[in-house]
Amino acid sequence: MKRIAILAAFGAAMTLAPLAQADHGWGLFGTYWNTKDGQDEWGGGFRLAVDFIPHVFVDLRVSYFDDLIGSSVAKIEDIPIDIGIMGTKDLTDSVDFYGGGGLSIHLLDGHESIPELPRETINPDDELGMYFVLGIESLFLAEELAKYHVKGVTLFAEATYRFLTVDNAAVSTDGARLEDADLDGLGFNLGFTIRW
Repeated sequence: MKRIAILAAFGAAMTLAPLAQADHGWGLFGTYWNTKDGQDEWGGGFRLAVDFIPHVFVDLRVSYFDDLIGSSVAKIEDIPIDIGIMGTKDLTDSVDFYGGGGLSIHLLDGHESIPELPRETINPDDELGMYFVLGIESLFLAEELAKYHVKGVTLFAEATYRFLTVDNAAVSTDGARLEDADLDGLGFNLGFTIRW
């Protein structure tokens, strides 16, 4: 029920935010996350950016990672929902630098295949985390798309750092017990945003 409420609230924000009297855009991106206790993981996501005041925008994202642990006996799926504030600085007429951070709600699902442990033992609770972002984006096709009331398409590249600890998410080396997993780590995103 809690997850449904979280997803419903996020979906409502995604739907209603573009109705605000502000510049905004939505986009898709590929993402990489190098977790401390887990494995290097690739995923994908969707973002919505809404500019409320000059040089500041609210950034809403949802991503998906198939397996953060990379163990032969267990896996953890993660759907991070990110809500952040970004500040921007114009480098040229078409290139912006931005940075900021926010909070993440991590919707986690665990799966394990250890006969000695009870079924569904690895079932971590959803967790709250934090993240920071530094990025650069470049605007393309502004003149070509103006007739469609679109301001253009931006390509963006970002460096991110996430902070996340998950209780009872990792199997000990002897396979007899569960341990906490420190999933802090550096990541990178690459994608596009359609601005209107």
